[in-house]
Amino acid sequence: MIDYLEQLPASTTRHDAHAQGDSSEDAPPAKRPKTSHQGDYVIVSRQTLSLTRPCVAIRAEGHRPLTRRNIGERVTIKLSAENSLTILSRQKFRRRALRVSFSLDQDQLSEALVLSLEVFKKNPTDTSTPGAFWTTVDIRLEYQDKLAVLHLDFEVRWTVSTFVSQLVHSDSQCGLRSRILRNFFPDVYWRVAAEQGEALESRSPQDFYEAAFFSDPDSSPETADLQVPHLTSELYPFQRRAVQWLLGREGVRWTSNAVGDAPGVVPLSPTIETMPAHFIKTWDTDGTPCFISDLLGVVTKDFLPFTEQEAGHKGGILAEEMGLGKTLEIISLILLHRRPEQPPVIYDSYLGAQIRRTGATLIVTPPSLKHQWAAELDRHAPQLRVMVYPGIGKRVQDPASELALVEELAAQDVVITTYHELKTELHFALDPPTRAIRSERKHHRPKSPLVQLSWWRVCLDEAQEVESGVSNTATFARIIPRVNAWGVTGTPVKDGVQGNTPRPPSKPFRRDSSHADRQQQTCGASSRFSATNPMRRSLGSGNTSQGRTRMCSRLSSIAYRSVTPNGLSGTSSLCRPRNATL
Repeated sequence: MIDYLEQLPASTTRHDAHAQGDSSEDAPPAKRPKTSHQGDYVIVSRQTLSLTRPCVAIRAEGHRPLTRRNIGERVTIKLSAENSLTILSRQKFRRRALRVSFSLDQDQLSEALVLSLEVFKKNPTDTSTPGAFWTTVDIRLEYQDKLAVLHLDFEVRWTVSTFVSQLVHSDSQCGLRSRILRNFFPDVYWRVAAEQGEALESRSPQDFYEAAFFSDPDSSPETADLQVPHLTSELYPFQRRAVQWLLGREGVRWTSNAVGDAPGVVPLSPTIETMPAHFIKTWDTDGTPCFISDLLGVVTKDFLPFTEQEAGHKGGILAEEMGLGKTLEIISLILLHRRPEQPPVIYDSYLGAQIRRTGATLIVTPPSLKHQWAAELDRHAPQLRVMVYPGIGKRVQDPASELALVEELAAQDVVITTYHELKTELHFALDPPTRAIRSERKHHRPKSPLVQLSWWRVCLDEAQEVESGVSNTATFARIIPRVNAWGVTGTPVKDGVQGNTPRPPSKPFRRDSSHADRQQQTCGASSRFSATNPMRRSLGSGNTSQGRTRMCSRLSSIAYRSVTPNGLSGTSSLCRPRNATL
């Protein structure tokens, strides 16, 4: 083993070997480079394992102490169940084969060291991937009299993130991150565990009654006086708080003296410099400050990118039990927050094209509920212009009728459609594939009017209908242009917390030029539907009622409000302080 280590370069990374002009026979072929990029990272842990073996004196005198850094590309290190540590050369360097084993005592194997070895075993190819865990290994060889002392230095690193990627919500990553937080960031781990434990405490029916029908001492005094113009019904106190929360998720708030001492909505003051409530400040092994969000599953050295991204996300999930007035709260939101005046045609950055603007709210509902929505709107807000979307097949025969239908929809206050219509019109919503044709198309190919308008608000009623994220319905919902996006559901968790969960229409966190890449990014609360489900595997385990509570503290960057008889307060949301009572 000593001979093998002496023949290795001081640093065995390909980048360093190339810089040193390493032209040995073990160097990888130039035509197949696999450079390991390193992004910015925080140092999670440093662990050292020292192994002592006899060495004849004449051999010790003829060798100098040596250090070899980043040997992970040359050797692999395995720990067996019998506490045997094996170091062996990788196959591509087999001309200088190495295989040596050491029997370790139990006291040499701390949990932190075992975890460092597990991270090393799973080292990613590209360590610059945001949220990646990886371990570097350095070897130091020293001689003491007739002993050779081998030091293995393990350094666990965590790549910092400026956005949320799919990687951080995989099953393996969630489990690994939980163990790393427990071992190396106990302040973060136990703080999150304590808060989740408090959220899972049992509540009595009296707690629900007080939360629903009595004023919240933490809410603004103005909320108790909230008035909705042209609403024919009176809101309960918890519904007023819900409407104020809905307004806040769209970037405004209701006040009694908005303009000229008249009640109305005013924009919220930006608080970009304020650290998001789900981030916790801590320090890495070197004492460098960093910020960890167990909610998003990321570590960063600067939380401002996340604050800016969250400030731009409009919408969320309104999850309340049946009978508590979700429909009435959405109607109140429609009446209170109208779209500001803008040119009739605006640029949609997601589509990258000019599109017709409308101030209408598009409500997507199961077919059995569309007439109920129309009746509720007529009952509680008769002044609103409401239209039930008939579908492209019944109204569009030529370009003129298509344009007329678009203009008719744009003139409404509320448009109601169904998930069935989304499913059947998907092929009229997507652009046809580009291919060479011999002649021009003879017949007009209509395009769904639902994607020809920039909607002020899209509301998915019974949002669990699009839980799969890959169905035709979910695909259509993802591409509908909108400003504010809402998912409304009384069952945010189905089939236990290990099942799928509904996702609101969402834009990706990361702003990429690639349309395909953007669809693959983890969602924010107000954006397009993601084609993947990063949240479904991050909810933990437990029964459904526990899952609803845990969902409040685990959903990735999704604003969530829930009122349930089994304990969730009428004022809970991800926007509240971390110590807020659920």
